Amino acid sequence: MIIDCHMHVKNGDIYRQESKAEEIVAVMEKCGIDKAVVFAMCISTRDATEMVFKEVQKFPDRLIGFTYARPCYNRKVTEDIRY
Repeated sequence: MIIDCHMHVKNGDIYRQESKAEEIVAVMEKCGIDKAVVFAMCISTRDATEMVFKEVQKFPDRLIGFTYARPCYNRKVTEDIRY
């Protein structure tokens, strides 16, 4: 099994574009990748978590969601990562 551990659903290229699950899985198919860990960058923890959750639901057998929580934020982010 081949797992790509670094794919972006947001801000994954020089143009800071979004990549939908369908686009990611299409590339995976061409490259022979079985599963991929996906995440969003450069947005709030809550927005990133929601975006990743939405896209993973389209292909739950192929995509693995990743989120982050920066402890230096002025508020608790633990609520933002609960799904």
